[in-house]
Amino acid sequence: MKPTDFIAIDTETGGLDSTECALLSISAVPSWDAPPFHVYILPVGRLEKRAMEVNGYTPELWAERGALPEKQALWELQRWVHGIRRRYQMAAHNAGFDLLFMEAVQARTGIFLDLPKVWNCTKTKMKDAEEAGLYVPTQGREGKHHLDDLGRESGYWQIDPRNAEHDALQDAKCCKHGLLWIRFLNEKKEDRTDDCIPTL
Repeated sequence: MKPTDFIAIDTETGGLDSTECALLSISAVPSWDAPPFHVYILPVGRLEKRAMEVNGYTPELWAERGALPEKQALWELQRWVHGIRRRYQMAAHNAGFDLLFMEAVQARTGIFLDLPKVWNCTKTKMKDAEEAGLYVPTQGREGKHHLDDLGRESGYWQIDPRNAEHDALQDAKCCKHGLLWIRFLNEKKEDRTDDCIPTL
């Protein structure tokens, strides 16, 4: 199967429960040469202390960044998605988590994005690549498949050094870079396999 275009998505949230916790930002980064989408969202729902420590949320900072009401943010994303004129899949580092929050915000606002059903989970793909021996993890990080690990192993943090606080746009860019890196590792493996096929 040949690689296909995809959009890497990341969310920052007020906690882990998509039914109760606020969605604070959404970023979407195409795998092809096109501008990304990014929006900060005024919170609707619970904000947990640990989550705010991770993403740096404060009402003042979000106001400074031009955070939009949830429904307006979804309208903006819907308009961006409808402007895409090609077939693509979705990608996220922890795809199940981001998908749940995206489904919850669509249900709350009544604004549906008609996103593709195929989601690539780079966390799972990273695990599969390590188990297949496609790369050797940094010492002490064997079996770890966090976004920080993906950025480190793929070299992304050398391109865009990791922010102290999680940022959806930086994380979506890391996800895009990481998935392309994993695809490259698989392509190299397939090329080596093809070289071993005897010819008549």
